[in-house]
Amino acid sequence: MRVVLLHKLRKENTIHITKAGKTSKLSNRSNALTSEMLAALKSLSKGDEFEFSNTKAYLPNGKDVMDVHARKFMVV
Repeated sequence: MRVVLLHKLRKENTIHITKAGKTSKLSNRSNALTSEMLAALKSLSKGDEFEFSNTKAYLPNGKDVMDVHARKFMVV
């Protein structure tokens, strides 16, 4: 099953990053991660967390759109 992320339906898509107990919010209006988002993800250490929000995806029929369930991930 192929799912294509679609971010243009919302004003912005967001990643929440919790590093050393401090949470920061990074947003953009693209279906790709910004260089700032990538750098923040690469800097995470064991025990840090991240979560995507405001994400939608096309279903395989290419027409219908659904919310993608957000989940918090912890670096192990």
